[in-house]
Amino acid sequence: MKKTSFIIAMIAILLIGSSYAATPLPQWTIKDLGTLGGETSYATDVNDLGQVVGFSDLPDGSQHAFLWTEKGGMRDLGTLGGQNSHAYGINNLGEVVGYSSTAAGPDRAFIWSEEEGMVDIGVSVGDWSHACAINNSSVIVGYGYTTDGQHAILWQKKGEILDLGLISEPFYTSYAYGINESGQVSGYNGAPATEQAFYWSEKTGMIGLGTFGGQSIAYGINDQGQIAGSSVIPEGYYEWHAFLWSQKSGLQDLGTLGSGLRSHASDVNNRGQVVGYSETTPAGWVHAFIWTEKGGMVDLGMLGDTYSMAKSINNRGQVVGDSSPTTGHSHAVLWTQR
Repeated sequence: MKKTSFIIAMIAILLIGSSYAATPLPQWTIKDLGTLGGETSYATDVNDLGQVVGFSDLPDGSQHAFLWTEKGGMRDLGTLGGQNSHAYGINNLGEVVGYSSTAAGPDRAFIWSEEEGMVDIGVSVGDWSHACAINNSSVIVGYGYTTDGQHAILWQKKGEILDLGLISEPFYTSYAYGINESGQVSGYNGAPATEQAFYWSEKTGMIGLGTFGGQSIAYGINDQGQIAGSSVIPEGYYEWHAFLWSQKSGLQDLGTLGSGLRSHASDVNNRGQVVGYSETTPAGWVHAFIWTEKGGMVDLGMLGDTYSMAKSINNRGQVVGDSSPTTGHSHAVLWTQR
């Protein structure tokens, strides 16, 4: 299950309605990045140059990966010959990774660059793969089929594809979503209702991060090895809480906004700032948040009056995600601190 699929699946639980009001805070501005001509768009990552990637509807209903810049706006990155493509990561070299359908049908992981356009980076075995993140050494992580099933995989710059494996039984699938400049990787192992977040390095292999009592999943990792994710707490029913993990402190519960019951963390930058989204009341819409050790969890606001989600933060503190304007359709957005 890819990151966006998990988020969409949670919307049925999280987006019910709320009287909680939140407009962009005075110290933050929110910018609608528009679409590629269709109704919806989603931003998934932002690099330290402020370049944003994600995917957007086209007028014909298909979805294409995009690259957005302040100067050039939203740019269609095309596909590998199929109808749809999705971008999930960008490094400071402007290299973009994600996955695209092909003329033959199955999704294939890609890297896009200004010089070469969109290039299929291959699979370990089987016929499909997804790329989710890339560091400044052009090392890529994601997941795909291996000889032992669907596993987290790492594409090295020289072309070698490395199977990152599993923590242990009973897990039988794994997904890699984040990589830092040291090549440390974050993600989670999957089995029915027993997901567990992991940390991987070449030295340690795959290590489980534990849970608050239920499942756990992990997405972003910074250069200090801190990991952002979420875990089900023992109390209540399927109540996820955002966490920040470090080797020294383990899992730290980041709580929720207001009286919300659920929150999810999507990313963490090198300043230890965490972003994600949280309910604001027990049966409320989710709002994007930024969390800091000093200030705790703060609502970033939204375009309209429904919802917002933060997906990524760069080392300058710029945040991207999606929110719904008055049209009722999700749009990619960029939050910038004044």
